[in-house]
Amino acid sequence: MVAGDLQIIPETSFTEFTLPEIDSIKWVVGTDVYVKSAAISRILAFSHWYFQPLRLVFLLPSSFLDKGYDWVAKNRLFWGKSVDDCAI
Repeated sequence: MVAGDLQIIPETSFTEFTLPEIDSIKWVVGTDVYVKSAAISRILAFSHWYFQPLRLVFLLPSSFLDKGYDWVAKNRLFWGKSVDDCAI
């Protein structure tokens, strides 16, 4: 999905600062940490061109997007993903 290289690093490898204690996707850029829909929005910026129209969805308020993120995460078994598939 992401164009170029994307490093997936376990949370335990971060020693310079503490990540927020939230069970969600986290996107770290320098010392900035983005979670939930903000992380997805930033990841989409690096995705292939055919995913770029999805970025229009992120013009909606972040509180609404975070509720949508929580709903999808809570119902990921419906989408064909188990809890173990999401663990790193």
